[in-house]
Amino acid sequence: MIAEEGHLLLTCDLSQVDMRAMAALSQDPAYMELFQPGRDAHRDMAEVFFGSRSDEHRYRTKRINHKLNYGGGVESTSVMEKIPIEIVQQAYDARQAAYPVLIEYIKSIRNLAATGVLLDNGFGRLMRPNPERAATQAPALVGQGASRDIMCESLLRLARKRPDVRPLLRGVVHDEVILSVPADTVEEWAAELKEAFTWEWRGVPILCEVGKPAFRWSDCK
Repeated sequence: MIAEEGHLLLTCDLSQVDMRAMAALSQDPAYMELFQPGRDAHRDMAEVFFGSRSDEHRYRTKRINHKLNYGGGVESTSVMEKIPIEIVQQAYDARQAAYPVLIEYIKSIRNLAATGVLLDNGFGRLMRPNPERAATQAPALVGQGASRDIMCESLLRLARKRPDVRPLLRGVVHDEVILSVPADTVEEWAAELKEAFTWEWRGVPILCEVGKPAFRWSDCK
């Protein structure tokens, strides 16, 4: 993707939105605390899981977190993420002990999904699970459904204040929005994005990172 003549592309990424969604849905106090401004949830959890805040352990923790939040087991996480099973098991056990409310929430929505009942993603959006796939589908539906609506609410916040953003919108890729803005208004739109994508949902801060303006999307990172 490239900007049109006289424009630059500007991106805004929601920070750890899937994990923040699960924190808000579960209302686990210890898990919610990880997402306060200034904290690095993956690094903090690496210390809980492995007693280390190193880059290597942060990277492993990040890969493990998403799989376990969305119903993955120890063996499947080990295979799919190519991480030794004993390391995944260590993280799994530490996670169970550190975030019991989150764990119980995931169990509860699995049980609901197994009955075929519609699941609420926290925004009132009802989603129909497949009871035969409740173990993984239920947490993924509510977590990713909430993440999507957090993105939509952020976009609505921006559009309500700046309706002139609509012709500038070039795409939404999961947790990232892409605008093509006139080059002389980059700072203005960066500030607008930061404000619109920074808010709070169910006691969990919703934060973002605005990328550097560039002619090519690949250069915005």
